[in-house]
Amino acid sequence: AITCVQEVRAGRGTSLVVVVTAPLVHLVEQWAEEFERLLDVKVVRCHTSHAEWMPTATTMVNLVRSGSRPLAILEATHETASIPDFVGLLAPVRSESLMVIADESHHLDRTRTELMPQQAGMRLGLTATPRGDLDTDDEVQEYLGDVVAEYPLAKAIADGVLCPYEYHPMPVRLT
Repeated sequence: AITCVQEVRAGRGTSLVVVVTAPLVHLVEQWAEEFERLLDVKVVRCHTSHAEWMPTATTMVNLVRSGSRPLAILEATHETASIPDFVGLLAPVRSESLMVIADESHHLDRTRTELMPQQAGMRLGLTATPRGDLDTDDEVQEYLGDVVAEYPLAKAIADGVLCPYEYHPMPVRLT
């Protein structure tokens, strides 16, 4: 996903607003740390109270829109990315200047995807959950589009991207 952002920036002369969403704060923080480390950019973390991030996010988005800044990266939980204040902040951003990256995209549902930025011209969903396992597959695909690449678990292990592991489900009966 970070390479995708780099390639989009390199291939286009326009400024870019990137919104990265994930279902949980610790995942949002991981993304922010990686973007800051690999792209040497300050990420606006939009997962605390509005008062803490809204002024900075507004400034960053406006600087990108004016062409004064080439890149703004906003990190948010799926929940925050679908609230009216966040979506409203992005409303003036042109389609070709807005990218949404949804990590753990299988956690999205119609309610959230209908509220997320609809004008985003670039959308990337990331998930390790097999298609067909969830009721929300059609809703997520409607927002993010068709699958463009798959990276099977066995190949990731063979490539050394993931370490080998054993999977032992243990059923627990609840009373």
